[in-house]
Amino acid sequence: MNVKNKKDKSTILFVDQALSFGGSVVVLGSLVEGLDKEKFRPIVVGEMDDSILNYHMQGQAKIYVVPRLFNYVHWIKINTVVKRVKPWLLYKLIIYLMSAISSLANIVYIARLVKIILKEKVDLVHVNNGLSNFEPVIAALLLNRKFVVHFHGIETPGLVQKLLLNRVHRYIVISEF
Repeated sequence: MNVKNKKDKSTILFVDQALSFGGSVVVLGSLVEGLDKEKFRPIVVGEMDDSILNYHMQGQAKIYVVPRLFNYVHWIKINTVVKRVKPWLLYKLIIYLMSAISSLANIVYIARLVKIILKEKVDLVHVNNGLSNFEPVIAALLLNRKFVVHFHGIETPGLVQKLLLNRVHRYIVISEF
C-alpha cells in the first residue's frame, strides 16, 4: 500500500458498469460531489460515453472510459436465448460455459484497471453496481488495495461473487440486501 504524507490526498477509484444514463451514474455523481476535495482525489472509470460521465461528475473527477469485451447486455441477450434450453442441466452447463468465456474475455478489462490503479496511485476502489461488477474487485485484490462494494438493489450472486463476498472491506447498500 502507498505510504502517504498527512498533506497528501487519498485517491479513490470509482468503477461503474452502466452503459447508458441511469440511477447508478447519478448516485456516483452525488458521491463524487460530496467528497472533501482537500482530502480525496476522485477518479471514475465507466463504460458509457464520456460526455454523460463528464456531465454527472461536473468536472470534479478524472474520467477514463474503459469498455469490457463482454458486458451485462451480452449476458441479457444470451440468457434470453439460453433460458429456453431444456433440460435444466444443459441450461446450467451453458451458463457456466458462458461465465467462463466472459471472464476470459474481460481479462483485458482487468489489466486496464490494474494499469489505472498503478498509474493513479489509487488507495481505495469503489465498486459501483454490486458484485455483478466483480472485475474491479479482482484488480483491487491483485494489487492489495482496499475496496468498497456499492449495491443499488438486490442481486443473486453467482459462484465468483460468492467467493468474493468475504473479501469485501465495506458495503454500501441503497436498498434491502
